[in-house]
Amino acid sequence: MAKKISKNQIIKIIVAILVVIVVGVLIFLTAGRQTGAISKGNNKQYNAETLQKNDDSVMQGDTYVFLGSDFTFGAKSGGQSFVDYLKAVDGIKVKKYGGEDYKLNGKDENTLVYTFNKAVKKSVNPNVVFCEVPVCNASGKQKNGELTNSYYIGDYDTTTLYGAMEYICASAELNWGCKVVFITCPSDDEKKYAEVVNAANAVAEKWGTKVINFYNNDEISFDKKEKKLYLVDDSSPTKAGYNSVYGPKVEEFIQRYFYL
Repeated sequence: MAKKISKNQIIKIIVAILVVIVVGVLIFLTAGRQTGAISKGNNKQYNAETLQKNDDSVMQGDTYVFLGSDFTFGAKSGGQSFVDYLKAVDGIKVKKYGGEDYKLNGKDENTLVYTFNKAVKKSVNPNVVFCEVPVCNASGKQKNGELTNSYYIGDYDTTTLYGAMEYICASAELNWGCKVVFITCPSDDEKKYAEVVNAANAVAEKWGTKVINFYNNDEISFDKKEKKLYLVDDSSPTKAGYNSVYGPKVEEFIQRYFYL
């Protein structure tokens, strides 16, 4: 005959189940906040396919290379970024290289300079190369190097930040005859990433090109409600953020500097 479960034992079982449920919910919410999975700004209503195409866009049919990391690949927006906005609205042809957590410089395969070398072997011939200046370049030990006086592609140490950016500029001109435009990311890092941004500005000035600045940009500010909708964290936009702010800003830049 089965032993009868006491009232106290039933209460303990119920409490244990409730604890497991609460812990599970907390883990889900924490993970959701960190990845952007539960962010309102990443709801289906903000998917790129819902955007209205501009059939009169001057950019339509033109090819652009996007070399980047988390900001370019939409690390916390389900893989959707400003690139998808431009593709959906302006009908551009996209060639995207890099991936999440890619740094600019180094010898590893998960660096932008490495993946760019693979890209130039293909017959892409873009109008412009857009190169993200990754926030992750400010993490850990950073080998910045320095700006050179040389324009010869063989003179750059691609294991350094400056060297990698100069190499990409030289390689784009040599292989495709086009410019590299750097894109800095939103970030609240006031020191290490600021150094990375300064490097991008210096390289751009030397090579006669531009920087699309999303780092400490006074023209971009959100109230509390907008920030919750547009950003997962200080450096990761949501789909809504890309569609409403960052995509249109890149679009405006391209039209102003390459079509007017």
